[in-house]
Amino acid sequence: MKIKTLGQVYEILQQEDSNITDQHTLVKQEVNYGMSLGRIWFNLLLPEDFKLVNEPINKKDLAKLITELVEKYGTERGTELITSITDETFKLGTIVPASFVSNTFTLPEFIKEKKKEQLTSDLSPEEFHSRLVILANELLEYLEENNIAGYDIVKSGAKGNALDWAVLTIAKGSAMGIEGDASEPAINSISDGFTLQEYHNNANEARRGMYIKSEGTAEPGALARDIVYANSNTLIGSDDCGSTRYLNIKVTDKSSDKLIGRYRVNQRGNLEVLTKDNIGKYIDKVVHLRSPIYCINPDGNLCRTCLGKISEKVDSKYIGVVTGTILNAATVESFSMKARHNSTAKDIKEVDFKNDLLAI
Repeated sequence: MKIKTLGQVYEILQQEDSNITDQHTLVKQEVNYGMSLGRIWFNLLLPEDFKLVNEPINKKDLAKLITELVEKYGTERGTELITSITDETFKLGTIVPASFVSNTFTLPEFIKEKKKEQLTSDLSPEEFHSRLVILANELLEYLEENNIAGYDIVKSGAKGNALDWAVLTIAKGSAMGIEGDASEPAINSISDGFTLQEYHNNANEARRGMYIKSEGTAEPGALARDIVYANSNTLIGSDDCGSTRYLNIKVTDKSSDKLIGRYRVNQRGNLEVLTKDNIGKYIDKVVHLRSPIYCINPDGNLCRTCLGKISEKVDSKYIGVVTGTILNAATVESFSMKARHNSTAKDIKEVDFKNDLLAI
């Protein structure tokens, strides 16, 4: 069947014998593409002149695609597209809801045997954890090979990870007590049910988590507010302040996307915009970037060159509010999440939000 509209997709999905993985034909720009109904649905959410997406999309891929939409169609149109995608996603969720069946949480025999052989209470917390992660990944591979619901949620990055499934179905492992001490590894999983001692240990871990969460929310929350307020009066100033100072940044595969749109200063002092086309040649090299840190625009405002192309994407002259919010998300919230995560980790690291922020 040739499909041209979202309505056709929903009609097919509402039939009793339909499946989102069934093969159909997408008609895009008068060209026929054979692909699963799910991929056809996703491509129909995108503009007609946008590229064809014919590969699995996880959380990171979706974030990149959203960026591409905004860059190609502008902030206003991009926002409309993202909102439409969100609405249609909720609609699809009501027609084809994600569900689990009993065998999702039933361990296959080979995992049970490996659990008996490899996971024992006399192991150190670290060794128990490493073995548990290996078994968890084997379990997810089994779920995927047998098309059992659950693996796709983890694989897409939407929710959870391999260890979450291990705790749910294989074994809980060590629990961190209120004073930071690691208990003897729990052999049972949440699905199995705990012994009295395991329950007691995990209750202590829950208490610790609640304490860390409360302590790790107040300070970063106040700091986040102060950051936004402190930057709220900063405006976009001139096109170029003429600053001759720059920030030395090593470009890596991980950081390259974040540097696109920034101005690089070459050896002659000329400016070059980093783009998707040229960023690759600077991987593993140190580049000199114009930065708001060294902006000398008068009145405390920031010039467009030091800000980079972000100044063109923000539909407001109050760039300080935007940068303050971004700084909060990239630093304070990150530190806060790190503190909460470490509340149940074997290796506890105390997080000093203000000092960590200044050390960036």
